[in-house]
Amino acid sequence: MITLKQLAELSGYSVRTVQRVLTGQAHVMPEKRERILALAKQHQYVPNMAARSLRLQKKNFVGIVFED
Repeated sequence: MITLKQLAELSGYSVRTVQRVLTGQAHVMPEKRERILALAKQHQYVPNMAARSLRLQKKNFVGIVFED
C-alpha cells in the first residue's frame, strides 16, 4: 500500500499539494491534479484513516452495548 508521502515523492510535488488534490481542495493547477490523481489510481492509494484520526485528534469509535 502506498502512503501519501510516497505518492508525493513519485509525483514530484509536495505532500501538501498531493493532500489538496486528494481532498478536493481548490488552488491546484489542472495538470498537477491530473498527474496526482492518475498516480493515486495507478498505485491504488487508499487514505490511512488511523493516521488521519491522529492528525485531526479525532476518534471514530462505535460502541455496542447488548445484554446477554
